[in-house]
Amino acid sequence: MSRTSDKDYQRMRDEALAISDTCWLCGGWIDPELVWPDPMSGSFDHYDPVADGGDNLGPGAASHLDCNRKRQKKPYEQIIRERQPQHGRSW
Repeated sequence: MSRTSDKDYQRMRDEALAISDTCWLCGGWIDPELVWPDPMSGSFDHYDPVADGGDNLGPGAASHLDCNRKRQKKPYEQIIRERQPQHGRSW
């Protein structure tokens, strides 16, 4: 079984997307009408990347599929440092 077809993982992903419609990586809106494989569809991003040994059922947050892919294996702390505040207009 693939890790994304695991029922517990799917429930956790669905809960994260139900709680938040904002990508924690870029701050943009996640359109619930978009589905995989659309790059702007919702996905679940693990704080500790599974590729680095993180738990597939470990903590994470809603993100765009494309943002999740671009993050790759960057540590959570690095993402927080790099993330720029989102403003509604240019200053």
